Amino acid sequence: MRSLYERNSVDPACRFDAYNLSMTSPPWTVRGLRKALAEGGVKPSDLARQALARANGNASRNTYLWQDAAWTMGEAARAEAIPSGTGGAFGDGRGPLWGLPISVKDCFNLAGTPTTCGVQFYRDLHGIQTQDSWVVEQLRSAGVVISGKTHLHPLAYGITGENPEFGDCLQPGNPGALTGGSSSGAAASVLEGSAVAAIGTDTGGSVRAPAALCGLAGYRASLGRGDWRGGAHLAQSFDTMGWLFRDLEDAPLLGQSFAPAGSPPGRSFKQFAVIENSFLHDCEPEIVASLHAATAELQALGLRAETFQPDGWANSFEIFAPIQAW
Repeated sequence: MRSLYERNSVDPACRFDAYNLSMTSPPWTVRGLRKALAEGGVKPSDLARQALARANGNASRNTYLWQDAAWTMGEAARAEAIPSGTGGAFGDGRGPLWGLPISVKDCFNLAGTPTTCGVQFYRDLHGIQTQDSWVVEQLRSAGVVISGKTHLHPLAYGITGENPEFGDCLQPGNPGALTGGSSSGAAASVLEGSAVAAIGTDTGGSVRAPAALCGLAGYRASLGRGDWRGGAHLAQSFDTMGWLFRDLEDAPLLGQSFAPAGSPPGRSFKQFAVIENSFLHDCEPEIVASLHAATAELQALGLRAETFQPDGWANSFEIFAPIQAW
């Protein structure tokens, strides 16, 4: 295996255009690709090749801090060796994420590779990892094809995706814009099509910020879900794992990854909570309009909106900031 800290030689604009042209066959979503895999229209190795061809397609060419094409193709071959059966979400007896190219934020260990956590000192201090982290174990056992380990804001402590050592992470197809962070490369990998979904983390917005800035969906798991063995914490009291992806319909399939074994099925609900307007005094008008539109859409589906006033939230940052910083 080798670290790919050097720049990719393919012109990023060409890579992004090619990616956009290939989005429709099959749809580059979890359900779209997984359905095509189940039907035999494509193989994991086909998707892996496409993902690798698009990798590091942003102008900064730093979506990934570690990537090895031969290793990824070996993982695709391993996935293809998993026998098919019957049943399951896609009828082939395999897991819902089988064969899909997925990236992992470079704060989780992958055996045989370095973990940078976004800084060279961390990488040099800890050396080559000998064991997979829990989240990597889960993905590989599910037949996922890991496309590489992605860029992040140094030590996952920031929401811009700026990094003085590995370069600022720019949006594929939009070189004038940062991805946001700290799960910066995760967002970039989904935008450029080198991953259909990306593992990130979220402490104070590290999934939510890049999802918002890049026009993606983000899922922040509940506190305590998943196992952080082999993962680098920012603030244990607040750290959660999460996903970045394109289509909200894929969220239930992805969220299963962090649910404990034997979890009861989700319950249906008839009402939802929406924050009171006074809390939105500093929001841009487009954000407020989007919230109201989403509220109206849920009400049109027959759900009842309950407005709540977040008393006490104004002081919460005074508590959050020192705990996170410590």
